[in-house]
Amino acid sequence: QELTVLCFALLVHTYCELLEAGFEAEAVQFLAVWKPYYEPHYPNELRDLLHCSTTNQVVTLNSQLQLLGDANAELRKARNTLATLKKQRETFGGPVSTATQGPPKGSNANSAAATATPPTSTERANLNELDRQILEKRDKLRDREVKTFL
Repeated sequence: QELTVLCFALLVHTYCELLEAGFEAEAVQFLAVWKPYYEPHYPNELRDLLHCSTTNQVVTLNSQLQLLGDANAELRKARNTLATLKKQRETFGGPVSTATQGPPKGSNANSAAATATPPTSTERANLNELDRQILEKRDKLRDREVKTFL
């Protein structure tokens, strides 16, 4: 069973390599020979693989996979940037939600306001800028996620 998993990966790789090299007939014949052995274990994967049977199709698929990988890398980077901005925001003035939602439920806003030192104009400007960047990154992240999954 363990070797079947490894060998199937090699089968797919070999099939795609044959297609990329322009050996379409040989690739189809290669898959036809091994399909009966792997079909009980990988019926869905083999069905998908049969949809890719020309050099042009495999080259297009590789390009699309590269674009998907790039998009996923951008999403990871955007999520990391957003997390960093949120940490900076918390360091300067509490969680992002406090800037838009007010004090947490059950807290006494008057006593919190009375004991807290009001932010300076520079601190307020920094907080506003961080809030703007967070919202901008959050919107871009949502747009990228939607485009990636379409």
